[in-house]
Amino acid sequence: MAAASIILPRKLGDKLKEKAAETGYLPDELGAELLRKSLNEELDPEDLVEQYRTLSG
Repeated sequence: MAAASIILPRKLGDKLKEKAAETGYLPDELGAELLRKSLNEELDPEDLVEQYRTLSG
């Protein structure tokens, strides 16, 4: 698993937090999902498990 920091304008950061709360995701979890979709990437089940363990730990 690789770690990355993304600097967002306040408006986007606030919107990410708002959407995460609405959908029951953590902001980091939703951000990773949005990035994955925008890059048109699929993660195999092992990668998904590792991602969720990292975000929840």
